Amino acid sequence: MRAFITALSIFLWLLLGWFLFQSNKDCCQESDGSVTAVDSRDEADENASTSNDAAGTGVDNVAADTGPAYLAFNWGQETPEVKEAWQSYKNQLINGLTDGNNLEISGLYHPDEVNNTSYENLGLARANRIKDMLSPPLDGERIQLVAKAVDDESLSSDGPFSAVDFRTFIKRNNIDESIPDRTIIRFQQNSTSRVADPEVEDYLNKVAERVKSSGETIRLTGHTDRLGSFDENMRLGLERAQAIKNYLVRKGVSASKIRTESKGEASPIATNSTREGRAQNRRTELQIIK
Repeated sequence: MRAFITALSIFLWLLLGWFLFQSNKDCCQESDGSVTAVDSRDEADENASTSNDAAGTGVDNVAADTGPAYLAFNWGQETPEVKEAWQSYKNQLINGLTDGNNLEISGLYHPDEVNNTSYENLGLARANRIKDMLSPPLDGERIQLVAKAVDDESLSSDGPFSAVDFRTFIKRNNIDESIPDRTIIRFQQNSTSRVADPEVEDYLNKVAERVKSSGETIRLTGHTDRLGSFDENMRLGLERAQAIKNYLVRKGVSASKIRTESKGEASPIATNSTREGRAQNRRTELQIIK
């Protein structure tokens, strides 16, 4: 009888050890998945928002095919020369947008180009021109405009060049992960306390867990719209970056691993002449530095 009890005890002990091993294995796998997803966007979001995925947009290699074959810009000009192939390409862009996806139009410009438009730079002016060519029929609320300075020979005064890129993405209300190397956290006008939002808290919690494990550093850059004075906007931008830093520190991230800075109103990504544009400019950009 004693031998039977001893054997039964050993069997139960081994069974318990096997169960604990499997539970710990599953837990670790789930943790790895959530941390990896913080890099730029959730895996599902990234698949849905990659502009070069023909299944996602109906257009092969969107970013590479937006050159003079479709729209040709000249130096210092905001309005493109429309090529014959544009209509077919436009239809592919619009028809390729699935439910929940939005379209980002990036207007490119060279810093040496003279800007004679009412926009902050020629990039925004060009992006707005293309938006007018797409909406209607595309709902304007599904289009996001971005300006990018390009200081190389791809934009030249010698002849026509490509000055617009397209990409699709899933846009969240307060967290925008459409830019590959950073995440944008949006703020209301004059607000510095966006971390009270559950969506933002969930994202920052994942960031905190990742950097505590990896030892990576974080750069937080605060931005504002152009309402108010330059000095006030510099202060407001820094306060927004500091609010995010404070939250991450409370979650266990070392303060020495977080760098905060402000660019105030100096680096808009949209026009400041509309309410929608100003809302895009009120932001803190979070970058994870490996």
